[in-house]
Amino acid sequence: MADPSDTPPPEADTAELPTDPLTQLELAEALDLQGAGRMGESIEVLERVLARAPENPDALHLLGVARFTQGRREEGVALVERAVKGAPEFGTAVSNLGRMLQLVNRAGEALGLLRRHVEQQPQDPQGLRALGRALMAEGDLAGAATQMAMAVQLDPEDAAAHAALAVVRLRQKRFHEAEASLRQALGLQPAEADLHMNLGVVLRMLGKPDEAIGSLRVALLLRPAFVEARVNLAVTLLERGRTEEAEENLRQALVADPRRGEAHLLMGFILLNRGETAAAIAALMQAVETLENPAQAYGLLAPRLAGAEHAAELAALERLMVARAPGEVRPRLRLVRALARAGRLDEAAEAGERALAVEPGAVDVIRALAGICFAQGRMDEARQRYEMVLTLSPGDAVARAAVAMMQLAESNFADGLPGFEARLETPDLAAFNPVGTRLPPLALAGSLAGKRVLLAAEQGQGDTLQFVRYARLLADQGASVLVEAQAPLVPLLEGMTGISAVSAQGAAVPEADFVCPMMSLPLVFGTRVDTIPARVPYLAAPADRRAAWAARLGPATPGRRRVALCWAGNAAYATDMLRSVPLALLEPLLSEPEVELYLVQTELRAGDDAVVASHPGVVDLRRDLQDFADTAAVLERMDLVISVDTAVAHLAGALARPLWVMLPFAADWRWLEERTDSPWYPTARLFRQPAFGDWGSVTRAILAALRAG
Repeated sequence: MADPSDTPPPEADTAELPTDPLTQLELAEALDLQGAGRMGESIEVLERVLARAPENPDALHLLGVARFTQGRREEGVALVERAVKGAPEFGTAVSNLGRMLQLVNRAGEALGLLRRHVEQQPQDPQGLRALGRALMAEGDLAGAATQMAMAVQLDPEDAAAHAALAVVRLRQKRFHEAEASLRQALGLQPAEADLHMNLGVVLRMLGKPDEAIGSLRVALLLRPAFVEARVNLAVTLLERGRTEEAEENLRQALVADPRRGEAHLLMGFILLNRGETAAAIAALMQAVETLENPAQAYGLLAPRLAGAEHAAELAALERLMVARAPGEVRPRLRLVRALARAGRLDEAAEAGERALAVEPGAVDVIRALAGICFAQGRMDEARQRYEMVLTLSPGDAVARAAVAMMQLAESNFADGLPGFEARLETPDLAAFNPVGTRLPPLALAGSLAGKRVLLAAEQGQGDTLQFVRYARLLADQGASVLVEAQAPLVPLLEGMTGISAVSAQGAAVPEADFVCPMMSLPLVFGTRVDTIPARVPYLAAPADRRAAWAARLGPATPGRRRVALCWAGNAAYATDMLRSVPLALLEPLLSEPEVELYLVQTELRAGDDAVVASHPGVVDLRRDLQDFADTAAVLERMDLVISVDTAVAHLAGALARPLWVMLPFAADWRWLEERTDSPWYPTARLFRQPAFGDWGSVTRAILAALRAG
């Protein structure tokens, strides 16, 4: 809504004080030049007047308005202050000075000036309007309404006073009174586009959308380039379900004003609803950049950029938010996380340091920097950062769990396993802490004979596949083992030796004497690196799936090795960009003549389709793998499984299939440090990045190993 309290000052006018004829002519000329937008010529005329009469109030006022409009605000204020000092009764100058002072963040002075003016000249409607605007800007709507109403009473023919009162009434949500004031104003100025637009806004608020559309269209007939009216018309049309008309008006608004944030926001909303995600993202980015308050646009956009395919766009969005609020640490923290998620760790570290310059003790930022150091293999620095977090926030569960994982990676299970329990106190994993009596360490548990023990899945499916091995050991203790697992694992686990029953995560929880989160089982058993239960296989494909896939795949081709390939994990995983490999980097494997390659990757990333299509000899099984029972049946028929650190790798290890695991420079704790074998999976061979991000060396090492037989 066009709001008189928000418009910039220049209500250029003269006080009509006694002066010589030449000066009168020059002042009139200057006023006409300003009205025509010829500000430079107007200033030349005014400077001639002031050279003859340095304290002429009219010339000082007009020149002050001109300088303020040019952006020379302090100079403009000083000139108008001189005008008001010389002519305190000059209502337009007082009004403009009040608005100028507000715009240069001197609201208190503005209010004082206008109050004094109204006290001295209570019959000046222009002064009352100016005071009303100032009070409205300060949030005193009741006071503003009083001043505006008095201005209307003093001059019922003043359309601007009626319009200003309407704005106050709208902000007070007194829509009927706002409508009445606007109709009074229109009776006085029927061709004023602002009034028709404001009436359209009020009518929309009153639930009269068709009348609102009519008023807004009149405003546009009077002023075709009226951007605010077009945006308000688009809003009303959208509410009436007339999306195409709304979109056309928004496009016209953006042609007239490409930085109109509300128009970009509405375009983004329309495009999202139409499924045009890329165009919607671009529009919402513009909205974030141009809106005075970008929170709504950010709230629409950020969730849609959460996937790995939008990592670069999310980082760009967070940079925009930092630019909008450079003195706030939260946007900077989000930028750090977005850059890290995109794999741009050096940039993330730099952004983190800049965030700490804003707030040196920001625990979340220090913790994020610790994680970046860990991913880059800077373990000593990572540990120092986590210790700093724990100094500032001794109970910080994320830092405690991270330190524990570093200990576990160093094969220090004695300290690492108890500390790793802190993971269940973190915001992301607290929901995985099952309700019930926790299974104590076996040394303290007494006899488990006849006891029902529920093992609850936690994070990823690979975690369940790795730690479900302990079910058999609990069964050997006489326990009846119940397993809660992710739904795609249920058909596979139902046939595992040692498990009495399996239920899907989220279903009704079976009654049990003890419960245990799956990843706490090593602590229960007092596991050390040399006592890891590594008897494999402990899983097997169901017989019906095994038979079906044997028939489907047929016999192996003589002279060629059957190899299953999985190159990426769950894209929603926070550090997936570190462990997953772009398929294009593995393309030499797809062309290896001695290999019959089977893709067991269930979801392709951007660009993967083109790579697969360019290798017609590769067998793509992703559409036929319904769950992990299918995947297990396929892997059992492979000579080799090559995988990143994801569920497929754990499944292959649990099936005792020959397994080559591609690992990032700073791998997850379970693969330990610097080893090429795994105490968890005797059939596994580990291929580690020699430096951060160096998948090329990993690919070359795997090719060499394949060719060596």
